[in-house]
Amino acid sequence: MKQLCWLILLALPGCSILVDDPIKASIDHGGAKSFLLDEWEFRGRLSAKDLVKGDGKQANIRWLQQSDNTTVILTGPFGSAAQKIFWDSERILLTDNDSELEIEYFGSDAIEDFFQDQLGWTFPVSSIRFWLSGSLDPNEPGQEIFSQDGQLSELKQQGWRISYESYFLSGGIMMPRRLTLESARARLRIVISKWYISSSSE
Repeated sequence: MKQLCWLILLALPGCSILVDDPIKASIDHGGAKSFLLDEWEFRGRLSAKDLVKGDGKQANIRWLQQSDNTTVILTGPFGSAAQKIFWDSERILLTDNDSELEIEYFGSDAIEDFFQDQLGWTFPVSSIRFWLSGSLDPNEPGQEIFSQDGQLSELKQQGWRISYESYFLSGGIMMPRRLTLESARARLRIVISKWYISSSSE
């Protein structure tokens, strides 16, 4: 079960991108505008490594965000071994490919308890939704670093460094195509293919 949860954890940032009308709100971080997206879906590919154990994983990922509700679906090669994880502010659920419940946690600390119990360490899950689209989590202190041409190249927040290696144009906005998230414990490499934004995010 710990190997499964490690794959799920490492898959959280993996993603893809395509956009309709993506901007819900913007927050000024050190002079740069970061766009906050409320309802969206992405699909893509990720590889992840536990830098302490040396374990490496790969997966396809589908991420659905509806305000504070998150659903992540992971599949292996050729659609095998699908797993679904859902969480909101009060619970986290893990089901298998047949929607059979495998793990369930409740309470305000459900997500933290889940990762602590299954992995032995915690993860800033609440910040991932912002990092994926190239934004700092507005609820935490952080740092933005820009290239000479003004493109966001790196974020630093909650002990993680998020490097944006390339972008592509989606819906008139430059969105991340390749990014790497790294802490002292883990490294996640993400290749982005499609990103869908709900029209309700206008």
